[in-house]
Amino acid sequence: MIYKKIALPLTYKNIQENGSIKGYASVFHHIDHQNDTVLPGAFSKTIASWHQKKEWPKMLWQHDPMHPIGYWTGLKEDHYGLQVQGQLMLDIQKAKETYLLLKSGAINGLSIGFRVEKSAYPDNSSIRALHEIDLHEISFVTFAANAQAKITEVKAQPYPSFNDQNIEHKADIQNMLQEIESANLRNFSYYMRAFEKNLPQ
Repeated sequence: MIYKKIALPLTYKNIQENGSIKGYASVFHHIDHQNDTVLPGAFSKTIASWHQKKEWPKMLWQHDPMHPIGYWTGLKEDHYGLQVQGQLMLDIQKAKETYLLLKSGAINGLSIGFRVEKSAYPDNSSIRALHEIDLHEISFVTFAANAQAKITEVKAQPYPSFNDQNIEHKADIQNMLQEIESANLRNFSYYMRAFEKNLPQ
């Protein structure tokens, strides 16, 4: 299984209200850090296969099969890349944490787990062109390898504002940050310190 990570900054205006998400899990013609480029049409067969099965790839946290956090509701190719739509299940603690991290900007990456069915190195170049991909899952991830795709819309169930001075909400967020810190994720302390500055005192 190959994992390919993608992200663009998620802006506050793209975060709205009720639990759904929309964005790009892959972008065409962009050369990523692994020296791969995905070509238009690479997902057409796998999309048709998933559609025939009347289901979609799994939505995971950090590619961990023990942490499904919602479900994808649609995949399609357009001129830009692989557009995805899905739903975070906010009653699940890890999905709630994912939403809060997306909202704060602490994470903004998607990563696809797939197998390469057809590829080539055109003109003896070092860049591998991916012609056909068998897509298995799409995850939210901390670190991204490709800066040309993004989550364009996150809609969530309403939570108290940081300005509401809601102590119980503050404690939930602080507990979440402590759990992340204990996982020893590289460079994450920077994001946690920035996030905590926005919490009510």
